[in-house]
Amino acid sequence: MQTTPRPIPRDLRKIQAKRGLLYLHQTISRLEDRLVQEPFEGPRVFGCIFEADKAQVDAANTLLKLVEEPPSHALILFATEFRLKILHTPPPFVPVPVCSVGIPQSRTLESYFMEEFVSPEAAREAVEMAKDADIQPAQALERFHAEIAKGLSGHV
Repeated sequence: MQTTPRPIPRDLRKIQAKRGLLYLHQTISRLEDRLVQEPFEGPRVFGCIFEADKAQVDAANTLLKLVEEPPSHALILFATEFRLKILHTPPPFVPVPVCSVGIPQSRTLESYFMEEFVSPEAAREAVEMAKDADIQPAQALERFHAEIAKGLSGHV
């Protein structure tokens, strides 16, 4: 029996380092182009950046510009084993909240994505992409949303 591959949700973009380095600012620019657009299927557009600590200077600069002024409907997740290597945005910009709760529980994470995406298939795909990532389960992501909202309202 041959299975057809699941389509990647249109509101989820994944970036991963190639040859051990995340170096192309064009790749980050394409992510930015998608994040500024309105979501197709749910209330948010997600950008998942794996091995974010390996970003080269040009990619990191492009990424910093995106993180400084993210669209209100976008959520950018940084997945890395070395979260201390990802520098926080210096003042006067909005600081990026970092919280680590270990490996996400698949059930909790899937239910979170079920709320964010319309289709269950999209939620399962998001969980598959996030299984090995250092991203937060639903409760921590909700806190993350609140911290971002609080930070944005304090810097407007």
